[in-house]
Formats: sequence, structure tokens, C-alpha cells
Amino acid sequence: MAESKIDDLFVELFGNTLGRSIHNVKRILGEHGDWVLADQMANTLKLRNELIHHWMRTRAMLQGTSENRLAMIDELEGVTAKLQTLTVRSASAFRRCWPRPIFLKASFKRNTSA
Repeated sequence: MAESKIDDLFVELFGNTLGRSIHNVKRILGEHGDWVLADQMANTLKLRNELIHHWMRTRAMLQGTSENRLAMIDELEGVTAKLQTLTVRSASAFRRCWPRPIFLKASFKRNTSA
């Protein structure tokens, strides 16, 4: 596979929104069984979508008192901890399943030699 094709594939897989990138990876890896990070990435996407699309709207009226604002801050701190945990788990899983650089170099050399 030519280096430009690898670059194009990388952009196709990861150059989109989080949801589209997850869908693309699952589409490609689906032929080979379950993706080890599928559940974690689905949970991350769900949490991300809740924060971006719904969180503030559903809590707009709670900003009227200090007590409610502090509760919102506590909730966001909990979300931050959850995202950090998901990040650590995902990074750990990537390290376990991602091809080692030496494998990638050998594969690239094999696929580019004529």
C-alpha cells in the first residue's frame, strides 16, 4: 500500500467527528470480529453528546442559586473523572491491541516493495 493511501485511510478513519470516526473503525474491523474498544467508545460518545447537546439546556433553570450552581460544578467534576477513566482505559486497550511500530514498518515495506 502506498504511503499516500495510508495517509488517505488515516484521514478517512479519524478525520471526522467522534461518532463518524467510531463508525468508520467499526465498519472496517467489523469484518474481523468485535472491536475491543467498542463499548468504551460508545460510552464516551454518549457522554460527549450529552454534554454538548443537552447538559446546559436541561440545567439552565438550576443556575438561580449558589447551591444549584455548586451541584452543577460537582456534576461536571464527576464527568471529568469519568472521562479521564475512559481515556486511561482506552489508552491501555490501544497499547494492548495496536500494532507495534516494528510491525507497521515491516508491513509498510512489504506492501510497498515491487
